[in-house]
Amino acid sequence: MEEIHFLAPGSFNGTFESFLQGVVEDDRKHVLEDINRAVRTGEDYHTQYRIRTPGGEVRWLEGRGQVVGAADGKAAGLAGVCMDVTERQAVEQRVRDRERQQALVARLGAIAIECSDLDKLMGDAVRILAQGLGVEYAKVLQLQPDGKGLLLRSGVGWKGGLEGKAIVGADRTSQAGYTLLSRGPVIVDDLRSGQRFSGPSLLRQHNVVSGLSVVIQGHERPFGVLGAHTSTRRAFTEDDVHFLESVANILAASIERKRSEDAFRSEQQRLQTIIDASPVGVIVFDSDCKVVLANREANSIFGFPSWNAGERDILRETQYVKPDGSLYAHEELP
Repeated sequence: MEEIHFLAPGSFNGTFESFLQGVVEDDRKHVLEDINRAVRTGEDYHTQYRIRTPGGEVRWLEGRGQVVGAADGKAAGLAGVCMDVTERQAVEQRVRDRERQQALVARLGAIAIECSDLDKLMGDAVRILAQGLGVEYAKVLQLQPDGKGLLLRSGVGWKGGLEGKAIVGADRTSQAGYTLLSRGPVIVDDLRSGQRFSGPSLLRQHNVVSGLSVVIQGHERPFGVLGAHTSTRRAFTEDDVHFLESVANILAASIERKRSEDAFRSEQQRLQTIIDASPVGVIVFDSDCKVVLANREANSIFGFPSWNAGERDILRETQYVKPDGSLYAHEELP
């Protein structure tokens, strides 16, 4: 009993008070409640609590036992065992953390499907990232056109006024720059003693100690870096890395989708400009006879003020399509 509670030899005198001395103060109340419930009902007791070793380490213990009755039917004592369950608790906590992170990734994925505003999506992403990793700071850094700096595009926890303005170096002297060059996850246990790179002013002025960062991939070059940081020393796990990478992948896919949509709209506008210059009516239909593109001359011929892509089936509604599905020539219109 003394060994498992890290008590001095001979210091445990068998009393409940002596037992409680080794229990972390925040846990004493619920341990007392568990024991008193057993004394009151006569049922077996089961309780979990923490102790702190002389070196400051926190260990989890589990107590199980039963009430020993006296001749008059009243509780005379407790008989049971105490077990160190620290490793089991750690495994169970990792499972809970992983399940929570997976749920957050699914939530962000659903947001990304419906959200067309990249700034809003990035804001949601850094908030979900901070929640899933339990850190004070999270950030999306966007690589600038000259490739020499990274803009703090979105973040959580940083001082006011830095978002959209703060620039971090993109060379190997910063964690973000080092991440870009390494193209893999970068984990920092203690920035103060690290030799790979120095902390940029953004991290130093927030007293960042530990951090984790990955690249957000882009179309032809990286879009930037996704990072999470804390001002206390933290050992990030493999599950934490996978969670960060999943968030980065969702952002990368959304950024690429937005780029493709913008490119498509730009191409449509270019094509519209070309056909508007034509002296003849030009109409482009899709496979369902919906108007995709039409020029001003076509609008004039058919008497419509404008044609909009994705509009209702104007041709069928106005009988410009024959019953067999073929189009009437202009002179054949009924």
